[in-house]
Amino acid sequence: MGIYNTQEVADELAYIEANIEPLTGGDTKRVLITGSTGGIGQLAAAYFLRQGHGVIAHARNEQRAADVRRDLPGAGRRSDRRSPRPRPDPGAG
Repeated sequence: MGIYNTQEVADELAYIEANIEPLTGGDTKRVLITGSTGGIGQLAAAYFLRQGHGVIAHARNEQRAADVRRDLPGAGRRSDRRSPRPRPDPGAG
């Protein structure tokens, strides 16, 4: 369990793992989830992954990205890279 989660989220993740079955028939989608490092976003990502969908997970810092890689194996493998553009400095100007 990452530092951004509660025991309640950990319990829900265990429930998803134990009870959600993959879809049959190959009708899977690619899903982008922001806020996937904790709480309801992480639960949504886990649910879609368990069903067999591709999940692109977004994290705002390296610690949260590491948590996603640990807690949601299979999420965001192609997106394990930084944004190609630096964010503008809000104080510049």
